Amino acid sequence: MSKENLTWNPKDLNWENIGYASIGLHSVFRSCMPTPIFIKAMPTEEEVKKILNEILKSIAERQLDDKEFKELVTAKEKIEELQSKMYKPEIIDEYESSINEYFKKLFPDTSIKIVDTKSRLIWTENKLGKEFDVEFKKMLANGKIDENIPCNIDKIGHGTIRTAIFTLLLMKDIAEEFERKAGRKDYIVLFEEPELFLYPKIIKELRGLIYQVSEDDLPYQILCASHSPQMIDISKTKSSIIRLTKSENKTRLHQINDKFLKEAKDIKTDEELRQAMYEVLRFNPFICESFYSDEVILIEGPTEEIIIRAFLQQENSNKDIFILNCGSITNIPFYQKIFSKFAIKYNIICDTDNVPIINYDGNGNPNFNANIQGSISKQFNLDKAKDIPNTGIFRVHHPTFEPAHQADEIADFLKFEEKTPYGKPYNANLYWRDILLPHLASPEIEIVPIIKYLREIISN
Repeated sequence: MSKENLTWNPKDLNWENIGYASIGLHSVFRSCMPTPIFIKAMPTEEEVKKILNEILKSIAERQLDDKEFKELVTAKEKIEELQSKMYKPEIIDEYESSINEYFKKLFPDTSIKIVDTKSRLIWTENKLGKEFDVEFKKMLANGKIDENIPCNIDKIGHGTIRTAIFTLLLMKDIAEEFERKAGRKDYIVLFEEPELFLYPKIIKELRGLIYQVSEDDLPYQILCASHSPQMIDISKTKSSIIRLTKSENKTRLHQINDKFLKEAKDIKTDEELRQAMYEVLRFNPFICESFYSDEVILIEGPTEEIIIRAFLQQENSNKDIFILNCGSITNIPFYQKIFSKFAIKYNIICDTDNVPIINYDGNGNPNFNANIQGSISKQFNLDKAKDIPNTGIFRVHHPTFEPAHQADEIADFLKFEEKTPYGKPYNANLYWRDILLPHLASPEIEIVPIIKYLREIISN
């Protein structure tokens, strides 16, 4: 069986018998790519030492000037003279002759030849250099070292070690005296789950450092694989968030970046985008958790949020559903675009605010053509029509939550009551605790809009 060099044709989706790699094309592309630097999730003590010593080795190999190099050549000649006395040619020849005297009795047509192939006298940093180790010194408030705290790497937590590796590598180009050029990324740091083994406060600080390195004019591009929403900051520019999903036979990547967010928010500049993302985080600082969910419910305020959260706690649904309080109905279209881009299934529960409903589709989703409800309806229908639809259900309260739950068709004992002047969230909690929860098994509760919608979402 002979090997063949094949090339993948993305148009025909077939391998072609054309070996572009065999003519060295891959090496041309490789020279244009940044050098990868991999930070493992569980580095060993030896790996940390190896990283440090490789960096220091690159420094050492550049340090000898002409005079010092001549001294090195003189030392080499002296040691070669000693080598010739240790390995006398006449003794080696005699040894070879003696071996062949007996060997040829068994293999008369073959002889053994002892060949001087390699001298160990190779003057590199490996022969002359030093080996370095990493120690961690605990500092007291007065600036002195606390000698009572172990400093060896085997006594230090993995989170500290991995952060040390990251900071060591960030100065790799300086150690190698590599010229920095504006806009050029010479290294790509592959950071596997940077949040592992770190306190929440340190995770936040490490996240800031990672984004800072990416934003600053440094030669590093950083790619993090993370399971933590704390590692995501949507207010940072020059960054992308990529969500990876797997099905039975496919792996898909779904990406959002500055350009997408600007279009979704209908803004132009980086500063406008930053302020818009700050606004999003003010409404809901936990939005990044939703990127790890299988399904999301988009709502416009705290009344629905409290009741939905309580209902899902009580029902123990097997679905991984994130409740996203959008802070206002006007924010819902923006979140629709994000979750559609990330291929995360989303549902919507909002108010009509007396905007007329044009009609309903076959699944009971309303259609609007005016106001913000019209924008929500338009985006929902666009996402529903995609090859891989990621929409759940779209339901409304007419005209708002409170009147919708005081409608005539609802049994009196299930109607919403504003019992206190302490605000909507407090009244919503009382409505759940005192009215809805005690009657969840009642047949009449199926008429209550919020309960009806939630059971549709769970079963959909």
